[in-house]
Amino acid sequence: MTKWQSKLIRQLLLFYREYYKKCVSKKFNNFKLATWKRKTLISRASR
Repeated sequence: MTKWQSKLIRQLLLFYREYYKKCVSKKFNNFKLATWKRKTLISRASR
């Protein structure tokens, strides 16, 4: 493996990691938002 190839692979790995983090955080935020909405609805209903 040449230096150029290893450089390319490192770049790809970094890119994938960032992309993965973005996707996961987005899903997680959506999930948090959904649970928060449900909680507020439940608290309003119980009032």
